[in-house]
Amino acid sequence: MIETIDSPMTQSRMGNRLRVGGRWLCVVLLLVACTACVVREPRDREEEKLADLLGLDAVPEGLSYQAWFGLTQLDEEDQDFERTSSFDPTVRAAPEFSTMPLLGIAVQQKVVGDRIAAGAEGGATLGWWFDRESARNNTGALLLEVDSELLMLEFFFGGFVSADLGDAARIYAGAGPLLYVGLYDTEIEEQDPAIGTIYEDDETDAALGAGVYARAGFDFFFGSDSAMGIGVRQVVADLDFGSPSGEIDFDGVQVFLTWTLRF
Repeated sequence: MIETIDSPMTQSRMGNRLRVGGRWLCVVLLLVACTACVVREPRDREEEKLADLLGLDAVPEGLSYQAWFGLTQLDEEDQDFERTSSFDPTVRAAPEFSTMPLLGIAVQQKVVGDRIAAGAEGGATLGWWFDRESARNNTGALLLEVDSELLMLEFFFGGFVSADLGDAARIYAGAGPLLYVGLYDTEIEEQDPAIGTIYEDDETDAALGAGVYARAGFDFFFGSDSAMGIGVRQVVADLDFGSPSGEIDFDGVQVFLTWTLRF
């Protein structure tokens, strides 16, 4: 029989992870504050800053950029991060990542059309989360603790189509290939039930995975060309971190809030 428990050491690690999560929240709030500052700037100053950033004399017509914050929902059945105790093969702990916070940026450039348009888009996303699992055998002896973190960095490039719904809103959809860079960090503690000695191990593995994405969204414009909106995205990619870390079929649905500025 395998039973999940919370030890004092595990609770301490949980506190560390919560502090890291707090830092993420601060980053999100900072991005929101910076966004509000940008929206209040005069239009010509916004374009001048963006042109300087891109190294151009002027901002290309039909360019827009977007930032978003949301969640990735993953299927636990598509993950294989199970670890087995070296002292008792019946004791196993399997970290799982079902929900992952997400930050993203994207740039869209119209190629044809205006109110109904098509063009190219590209960008990047960053997702991170942690899980902790502890297991003991049927005698009650703690044999295995696994503390894991998964970081996913994505780069994507594809095409999009969009349609303005009057002056106040637009809908859009995009799709294309992507590349994921994954980092999987694991801290393992095993206890020898015979002598009570605790063995510790720390592993970090990286993986690359190519895949595809498809997304759609709705923007509601306020002011001149600033918009808030919602979006949904489907991503599919396979990443193998090697043995013994495990692998993940990154087949997930992402839901997010967006802020868009177009030129």
